[in-house]
This record gives sequence, structure tokens and C-alpha cells, in this order.
Amino acid sequence: MAGMLTTSFLLLTVAVLTTAAQSRCNVKSFGAIGDNKTEDTAALQKAIDTCDHVVFTAPGIYLSKPLQLHSDFIFEIEGGAIITMWHNISTFPRGPGFIWVNESVLTSNLTILGPGTIDGSPVILRVTCELCFGQASQYHILCLVGQGWRWWPYGKTISRPNTMSFIDMVNFTMDHIVIKDSPAWNTHLRGEHMRITNVRIEAGLGTCGGYHAAPNTDGINIGGRHIYVADSWIHNGDDCIPTNVFGTPRLGVIDSFNITVERVHCECGTNAGVAIVQSGDAEVRDVIFRDMTVNRTYSGCGMKISEAYETVLGQVTNVTWENIQIHKATLAGIYINVVEENAGSCTNTSSQPPHWLTASDITYRNITGTGGGKGQVAANFCCSSSRPCSNLNLIDVTFNSEELYSVHNVINSHSERTVPKPPF
Repeated sequence: MAGMLTTSFLLLTVAVLTTAAQSRCNVKSFGAIGDNKTEDTAALQKAIDTCDHVVFTAPGIYLSKPLQLHSDFIFEIEGGAIITMWHNISTFPRGPGFIWVNESVLTSNLTILGPGTIDGSPVILRVTCELCFGQASQYHILCLVGQGWRWWPYGKTISRPNTMSFIDMVNFTMDHIVIKDSPAWNTHLRGEHMRITNVRIEAGLGTCGGYHAAPNTDGINIGGRHIYVADSWIHNGDDCIPTNVFGTPRLGVIDSFNITVERVHCECGTNAGVAIVQSGDAEVRDVIFRDMTVNRTYSGCGMKISEAYETVLGQVTNVTWENIQIHKATLAGIYINVVEENAGSCTNTSSQPPHWLTASDITYRNITGTGGGKGQVAANFCCSSSRPCSNLNLIDVTFNSEELYSVHNVINSHSERTVPKPPF
């Protein structure tokens, strides 16, 4: 499936580049200064509105307020650049994101591209934004700097923008991008045929404080159909790659399916799993997470609901986590919680929960590491008595944990070569 996805996305990318190559513009031709002092919003937006292909050909640090992109558009870096969010939060316009598209209409054929390599390795895995500030030109990196540290202390008392908000997309490609210190979610992506590769995310890099250090800084937050995420590195304070139902103003809430996430490193956030965070009778299905490392997160890999919504009427089916190494997960190493957000707790399972979420055909294969700190469990399966979880499969799952499994309302499930052994 991954091979078919890769081929499909490559063809889509070529189509995008061919379609949008009619008008290629340098932002400095439109008056952008890039001196880290002058606000460049008007010049950058004018270039975006005028051209189908905007190129940052010279190094610079561009201060900007929100920028709106459009269909049939390429946002490309050649000579190195940093785009940093306007530093005064009191005058920063509130809206869906720093770099965004109109979520009320369909946006198609959008590419965000920042190519570069170091010694034959993907640059995104080797270079931080601190290095970007000094050598972005040399390494051809596109850095988006959110200055989240200005926003995080206010918590939920103010509206904090996502760095990227691309809702209702078709044919979207993002490659070789660094996002640093987003005020809220680093990316909010909903669409079909999306390819996200070689992304480096840094939120609260100087600490491993999780949500308290960098709140709501979801890494790559996705929902939709035919999505491929790979070869990325994420240090943040919330969910690493939450996968959700497909919700847009135009379509409402519909199913998400055919999603592959592979070769991603998650650091210091909450989990690397599937999160149902929309209300509505929709399904997340046919999802695979593989060949990943999860280090010093609250939980390893699993599934949860969001208590922010009064009802979640959906279901999750045919989801697989395989070949994943988990190191020092604070709460459960693996988990399913259809009752609440906390991976390590389980309450209200006997009464009919307000979220009505079901989970079935879930596989954990070749999962190893340390999950569940002192007083916590290696795995927590918290399901409802009215809608139990079914067909859970644990194969070659090993945790170096003093604690065992917490299992509530799981039926028709089995394990093979799993230590500690679950009660099914």
C-alpha cells in the first residue's frame, strides 16, 4: 500500500509543478525586505496573490502577519529563508493560522517545498532552526518560526494561531520544512491526496515539559483520505501525529481512511496514535503507523477521544501500529480510551458514555520499550460496557515494566508472544 501511495503522490506532485509553473516570482521583487525588523506582510501577500509560484531566492528573515495561500500554487525556497510570525501578539490578527487557506472552499494543487541535503542525508533530520538562522542559505531550508514562547504563558486565555492551517485540500504536498515554536498546532491538515515528508517540528526544544511547556502544539494533525506522512522528526508538547475524522465546513464530518505514517520520531509530546477529536457519526479506518520511535512522551501509541466535544459518535477500525520503539512513556505504553483523553486512567465504563466511540480490528505488532512509569500500567484498554472494543491483536509486544495491563470491556481479542501478557 505504501508503494502505491508513494507512486501516486509523486505523480500528483509532478502535476502540481507543471500546472503552477506559469508565473514564477521572487518575493523581493514585490518589496519584501527580509531584515527581521520590517513587517513584510503586504509584500509577501502581494507576491502570493499575483503569482502561481513564489520563490525565496535570497536569504532573509521575513516578519509577517498571516498569509493566505490559494489553489494551483507553489511556495518554494531556493536560497534559504526564514518566515517568522509577527512578534507583537496584541496586534497579530486572530484567525485559523499563520499560513492558511480559505477553509470554506476547496483548495487544490498546493505545494510547499524547501529542498536540501547534508552529506546525502535529509536535511530536515539534521538541522535545527537555530542553525537555520545562521546557515539557511547554505542548506536550502524553509523555516517557519511561530515565536510560541510569547503565546504559551497565556494558555487558553487568548486565541493562539496554528502555524499552518490547510483545510479542505486536494493534492497537497509539503516537503523539507522546519516549523519552530508554533503558538498552537504546528499543522492543521484536512484533505485528500496529501503527502507530508521531511518535516522537522520544534516546540519547546530546550525542555521536555510536554503540554505544560508547549501547550496544544500538535505536530502533524491530519484527517482525510489517501494521506502519506514520512521521514519526519517532531519535538512538541501535545499529540505527535493525531489522525482524525475528515471535517470541513463544506463537507461536514466524513470518514478518514487510507493513511500511512512511517519513519517518524516523536519526542516529549503526549502520543503517536489515533485521536478522534470531532463530533459526528464518522469513521477512521485503514490506518498504519510503522517504523517509528517514541521517546519521553506521556504515552506511547494508541487511541483516545477528546472531551472538548459533547459527543463523538464515530468508530475506529483496521488500525495498525507496528515496528515501534517506545522509550520512557510516562503513562501507558499502548492504550485505547473511549471514555476520556487521559491514556492512563479509566472511569465511567459501566454507564453509557457520552462519546459512543467504538474500536475494532486494532493491531499492535512488534512494539518494544519501556511503557508505564511507576504506578502506571504497561497498557490501558478502557472501553465501554455498552460498546466494547473487539478484535484487538497484540503480537510480539514487550514492555520492560513493573506494571501489567488494565483491561476493561474488551472482547474477541488475542495476544502472541506478548510480555507482560494481557488477560485475553
